[in-house]
Amino acid sequence: MIRALVTGAGGFIGSALAEELLARGYAVRAMTHRPHALPSGVESAAGDLTDPDSLRGVADDCTWVFNCAGYAHATDSDAGRHRAVNFQGVANLAKEARRAGVRTFVQFSSVKAQTPAADDAYGQAKLAAERALAASGLERIAILRPALVYGPGCKGNLARMFEAVRLRRLPPLPRVHNRRSLIDLRDLISVALLAAQDTPLGTSVYTVTDGRAYSTRDIQDEMYLALGRAPPRWGLPAWGLTALAAVSRRARGSVERLLGDAWYDSEPTVQRLGFRPRYQLSDGLRAMLRENQ
Repeated sequence: MIRALVTGAGGFIGSALAEELLARGYAVRAMTHRPHALPSGVESAAGDLTDPDSLRGVADDCTWVFNCAGYAHATDSDAGRHRAVNFQGVANLAKEARRAGVRTFVQFSSVKAQTPAADDAYGQAKLAAERALAASGLERIAILRPALVYGPGCKGNLARMFEAVRLRRLPPLPRVHNRRSLIDLRDLISVALLAAQDTPLGTSVYTVTDGRAYSTRDIQDEMYLALGRAPPRWGLPAWGLTALAAVSRRARGSVERLLGDAWYDSEPTVQRLGFRPRYQLSDGLRAMLRENQ
C-alpha cells in the first residue's frame, strides 16, 4: 500500500489533503503540532522542520511526501522565521526524505516564489526552498505554486473580505479591470495527487489556478450572490482609493491589493497533468458559508 507523509497536517491545506488521501485508500502519516485533531486512521508522527534530528524516521516506508508545513505571515520583519521554516526546514525534510528513499516529494510553494516577483521575505524563502529541493538529489520533485487558495477553513485576505461583505462593512468596490488568480482548495488537492502520481524524474514546477481572471469587483459580486444579495450597480470611484493610497502609507498596501493584478498562467499545468478545475469561486464561497452556519 502507498503510504504518504503529510506535514502541516493540522492546517488549512494539510488537513484537507490528509482526509482526501484516506478517502482514496492510501495510508497516511501526519506530522502536526495538533495530533489530537487528526482524523481517525491517520498515523501521527512527531517532528519539527527546524530540528533535523527530530525528523529522523518520519518518512520511513513512505512513497510520497507532501510538505504543507510553513510559516505564512508575509512580513519582512519575520525574515528570519521565514528562512528557518520555509527554506531551511524544507531542506531538512528533503534530506530525510532522500535518506528514506521517498519516490516523490510534493512541495506546496507559492506563486510568490516566481521570479522576479519573489520580492518579499516569504517569496524569497519559498524560492530558496525550491532551489534547495532541485539540488537535493531526490528522484522526483513536484513544486506546486498555487494562487490564492479559498475554501472552508481558509484565513487571510479573501476570508476577511468575505466577512466584511457579509457584515456590510465593505462598500462596493470600483469596477476596475484588474486580473487576479484563485484556486479552490479541492482543486488544489486534486493537482497535488496528480503530481504525486505522474510527475516525471527530476524537478517539475506547476502553477495552480482555476484558469480564470477575476477583477476584485468580480470577487466581491460573487460574495454578494453567495450571501443571497444582488450586487450593487454602483461602486466607489477608483480615483478616490488611489488618492487615499497617495496620502496614507497605511492604506497603500490595502489599495494595491484591491486594485492590483495577481494573475498567473496555469495552462502548462493543465497540459502536463491533464488537470481540469471542477470548482468555481461561487462553489467555494457557499462552502465557506455552510461551514460557518
